[in-house]
Amino acid sequence: MRVNREKQIINLIKQICGPQSSSLIGDDCAYLPRKNLLISTDALIEDVHFLPGINPYYLGWKTAAVNISDVAGMGAKPEHLLLTASLPTNIELNWIEEFIKGLNDCCQEFKVILIGGDLTRANKICLSATILGSPWPELENKKYKTAHRFNAVAGQKILASGSLGDSSIGLAILQSTEANEINLQETKSKFSELILKHLKPYPQINPARQLWQLIKPETPLSLMDSSDGLLDCLQQISEQSKVQMQVNLKQIPTSSGVKKYAKLKSLDLNEIIVNGGEDYQLIATAFLKDEVDLLEPWKIIGEVKEGLGIQIVDLAGNDLDLKSLKKGFQHF
Repeated sequence: MRVNREKQIINLIKQICGPQSSSLIGDDCAYLPRKNLLISTDALIEDVHFLPGINPYYLGWKTAAVNISDVAGMGAKPEHLLLTASLPTNIELNWIEEFIKGLNDCCQEFKVILIGGDLTRANKICLSATILGSPWPELENKKYKTAHRFNAVAGQKILASGSLGDSSIGLAILQSTEANEINLQETKSKFSELILKHLKPYPQINPARQLWQLIKPETPLSLMDSSDGLLDCLQQISEQSKVQMQVNLKQIPTSSGVKKYAKLKSLDLNEIIVNGGEDYQLIATAFLKDEVDLLEPWKIIGEVKEGLGIQIVDLAGNDLDLKSLKKGFQHF
């Protein structure tokens, strides 16, 4: 089994920097309770996080969206954004203009204000943004203001905010190298919605805010976004909360486009749902109010149990062999 080098590096940082730093590391955002502030940063690197030649408008949108989604992953309110852009010297001014339009449109959609950053020269496009946020005003006097990954408790329901696998299929279509150009264009047209899900992800800020109204008062909520896939979410929450996560794939929302494409290309739908990344949906664990009629888009997909690890029932009703799955996206 391949060692998760990202986790190794994070653990090394915690060891070297000590308990003051390590106590704030491990969620989509760091939460500074004395300042009531959430803060996170994300980078997008050409050839690693996005394809060369990508439409700059979509890249601008995505640069803001992936950071805003980190705040959604803490059940909080995004407020301000800092941008660092390292760009080749030969990049066209109209490219930069379209990029900023995309970034600004995403910020306006979620009421986020760009407040500064840094510009520098580089050999390829390297983008990094820092997001600042705070708990929602209605949570000011609540015991649990933020949704840490270590908040999962046996007996909670596991929930998903929307369909999984859309973005990974969209990326697969964009990377397709079919010899017949006409067939490729027909495929892109037929599955254009999945391509757009990859190019223009939509942070789940409103569903995250809504979830606070659905849980029992004074009970913990854990939450994270599915940027690296469902399995990664389940593993992270399980490890930090020291619980077992039991999920049934039949209960997970899956779009008709994903099902059609998987059937067309004879792909394993279980694998797509479990490992497909960059959907930026939310995975949560919560004690729901007894009287609550669960509102869209949230779906119950499983339950938190005593113990450790992950148990997944596949679409055929069998226990999924996690060791047989291909590795999802690895940062290192």
